[in-house]
Amino acid sequence: MQDARLEVYPNPVYKKAVVKVLSPVNERASLSIYDVSGRKLSELWAGNIMSTKIISLDISKFNQGIYFIALNLGSYTTANKIVILR
Repeated sequence: MQDARLEVYPNPVYKKAVVKVLSPVNERASLSIYDVSGRKLSELWAGNIMSTKIISLDISKFNQGIYFIALNLGSYTTANKIVILR
């Protein structure tokens, strides 16, 4: 599953982030947000991905700081660092 990709923009983020997920297979997936200590704060989205999926996320409830958005596709996981500013 190394062809799967996760893009998050804009970065830094203020209120909403756009996540673009590229997956070579039709797969059940989830997006979660983690703090810098690795603690899972919330599952932001879950559903099926076929090829490309663009997801708008409301991150306004999270404090300013550094976080990680993680994509889980079956046994494959990848993450991108985001900075939330207020």
